[in-house]
Order: sequence, then C-alpha cells, then structure tokens
Amino acid sequence: MDTSQALRRLGIIVKNARATLGYNQRQFARLFGTSHPSISNLENGNYINLPDHSTLVRLAQILKIPYWQLIKSLEEGEELNFPETLSAEEIIVAISSLDSLEDCLDVNLALTQKIERLRTK
Repeated sequence: MDTSQALRRLGIIVKNARATLGYNQRQFARLFGTSHPSISNLENGNYINLPDHSTLVRLAQILKIPYWQLIKSLEEGEELNFPETLSAEEIIVAISSLDSLEDCLDVNLALTQKIERLRTK
C-alpha cells in the first residue's frame, strides 16, 4: 500500500469515528488541538505525508480506537467499527500471536517502524 492509500484510509477512519462519537469537525479540531481546516484536509486525504507516530497515538486515543488496530487498518485496509472495545479473548489471541516476551516489549517499536514504512512508500 502506498502513502496516498493510507492517507485516504486515515481520512475515512477519522470521519467515521468522529461522526460516531458525535463530534462535528470544529469540535473535533478543538479536542485534537488543531484547526477545523486541518481536520477537513485530513478527512479528505489532502495531506502529503502520514502524521507522525505521536500524532497517530493521540488520534487513536481521542477516537477511542486501539492504536494497533488503527495501524493495521492503515496498512491492510481492514475496516474498523467505532468505538471498539476488545474482549478478553481477543486480547489473549493478539498477545499469543507475538513470538516472545521480547516481541511484547517491542510492540511500540514495531508499530513505529510500520508507520515509517507506510510514510516512505
């Protein structure tokens, strides 16, 4: 997937989650600490680069989306349901898919690397 696809997906995710949570663009911009035009541009895919790691983390928190799921959606195009909570079984499955304790400790690094790969495509 290239950056433009990821940006379009990010825009759709933000728009759907924002609407589901009951925010208009101005309210969401205020909550996120940015301008209304910035949110509009984000939702319409009018950005050149993906936001950096810390911005995506904050975005996931505000939208009540698990960060890992946001990244997976950007990378694989997986559709998200908003807002989402994970069952204990889903958490166990996600954790068991990691190869080792070291993988668990390096999840944040791995996600950051995935973001960078998306940004450079």
